[in-house]
Amino acid sequence: MRESIHIKNFGPIRDIEIDDIKPFTVLIGESAGGKSTVMKVLVLFRWLSKWYNLSEYLRRLGMPEPKLPDVDDLLPDTGLNVFLKPESEIIYKNDAWTLHWTQGKKLDPKAPDDPVYRKLSYIAETRGFIPSALNKPQMPRGADFGFFFHEAFNEFGESNDFVRQLELPYLNVDYRVEKKGLVTEHHITGRTSAYDITIEHASSGIQNLVPLLSILKMYASELDPASVFKKTLSNKGFKLMTDAKEPAHRFDLHIEEPELGLFPDAQCELMNTLVRQCFIENKNNVSVIMATHSPYILTHVNNMIQAGVVHAQQPGSSLSVTPLTPNKVAVYQVSNGMCKPLLDAETGLIGENAIDACSGRIYSQFDQLMEMERHEET
Repeated sequence: MRESIHIKNFGPIRDIEIDDIKPFTVLIGESAGGKSTVMKVLVLFRWLSKWYNLSEYLRRLGMPEPKLPDVDDLLPDTGLNVFLKPESEIIYKNDAWTLHWTQGKKLDPKAPDDPVYRKLSYIAETRGFIPSALNKPQMPRGADFGFFFHEAFNEFGESNDFVRQLELPYLNVDYRVEKKGLVTEHHITGRTSAYDITIEHASSGIQNLVPLLSILKMYASELDPASVFKKTLSNKGFKLMTDAKEPAHRFDLHIEEPELGLFPDAQCELMNTLVRQCFIENKNNVSVIMATHSPYILTHVNNMIQAGVVHAQQPGSSLSVTPLTPNKVAVYQVSNGMCKPLLDAETGLIGENAIDACSGRIYSQFDQLMEMERHEET
């Protein structure tokens, strides 16, 4: 499925267009540049597309259609209304729909040839608070982490029914879920030293990583798409006829700052795990878009693309890096409300200038300081 998103004059975004959202898309840039805003707008319009698809699917079966959501009603629910400007404009396209929105304008898309059912996940950067909120009857006083936190919180709870353990060798720990009556316990055990603690006492890196990987694994391999689709219909009061042909399914994952709390080596191993779970060992059709600040992740994505090239040329070769199919990847730098692609059209790799930009500035500062020291000594 080909997708594109074009956002103008929306919060920190001046004019950002991604004309071909790949199955694995990376947004990198400084804080407040608009990376997360792009993903939140994208997930909102994907969600709208999902419900338009569902409505069209039911219409073709001769069943009552659900009430369709409206953009202006959804913006306050997601907190995106704070970014509105009089000239805000969003154009989202996929193979089925074109959704063109400006303030006060009702969407009026044309029916698709082949509706696709999509389930969406947004794994927010506030996921590190999930362990502290587990098994509590109510959130801590004053805690309002917003719509996207609660989405991730609920999905992590759902994942506990599917993912009972995770091996995390690059953090030297393992994770397991134990259900005792109405209580669910989340344990972290050391690999080389004997300790067993509950997750709220673990390091910040572990508290951020476990919800992320648990949700990823659930979507990539554990959920049954047909059951998910039927559950969605049931929750809306519809019952699918047994002989009705189901639409195609796809799961879309949106991840904020996967690197949170992780040492650079662990960030790279996380990328290996993510790509392996979602694109190699996966049972379901999955896409991933993520926003990061980390040059280590950018460098490792480059290594995975090159590993994909080597794997295609030498299928039996042993690789220390998880291979990533080059034509399924896109990388964009988001800065000052604009974005630019970072993959070189000829090599398919991220340009050296993009990878070295941050470290180059640091080395230049160091050289300058060394020069000042030498000048003082003379």
